[in-house]
Amino acid sequence: MTARSYFTACNSAPGEILAEIAVRNHSTVLRKTQETASLNLRLLDGFMASHRDVLGWIRPQGGMTAFPWFLNGEDARPFCQAATGRGILLAPGDCFDVPSHFRLGFAASADNFARALDRMKELMESWSAKMVTT
Repeated sequence: MTARSYFTACNSAPGEILAEIAVRNHSTVLRKTQETASLNLRLLDGFMASHRDVLGWIRPQGGMTAFPWFLNGEDARPFCQAATGRGILLAPGDCFDVPSHFRLGFAASADNFARALDRMKELMESWSAKMVTT
């Protein structure tokens, strides 16, 4: 590493030009992501409503992640590990010092997110049944 990399307070000229173009065209650059996230949030609303007896959440007002939690306070890590086995990536809440929570991103392409919610619904149903029997 050079001394310049420690003291330089600006990006390269081409990087600055690209950033300016992106900022000037922010609505075009962000449109697809915003549309996808809005659609997926509506899907997530339905999912959370159908599992409100097991999961709590505060509907995100901005951004593209949700942070639901198990109402019974159970550690979400085993659930997140089981979700990984179904191709769903969730971040367990103990990474954020809140073990009963998990982080769920909803900016994935709409088709993939809908399929992931279907798999997560199956997982929730088997998880809820397991919690009742233990």
